[in-house]
Amino acid sequence: MKILCLGDSLTFGSVGYSYTKYLRNKYEIVNKGINGDTTKCAYGRLYKYINSKRYDDVDTYIISIGTNDLFVPYLTSLSKSWQIEMQPAKKKKKCIKD
Repeated sequence: MKILCLGDSLTFGSVGYSYTKYLRNKYEIVNKGINGDTTKCAYGRLYKYINSKRYDDVDTYIISIGTNDLFVPYLTSLSKSWQIEMQPAKKKKKCIKD
């Protein structure tokens, strides 16, 4: 079975271990995690993967996303310095606010 995993750094594995590590023993994994990804960006990527001939052989999709939608706007409310630092990421990633 081939599984495509879509998500943020928790999928990619840059914040420690990715859950994909535990799936690799039994399944073929395509890790499409991107650090800092948001729901809006992941939706566009998912649409591309589903419609791509390259991934026709994918049996299952695991979608783990949303952490940055909550995290980035929250960080901007912590302090002025975080607000200044996170403003570019907030605009670039187009976080969902509701």
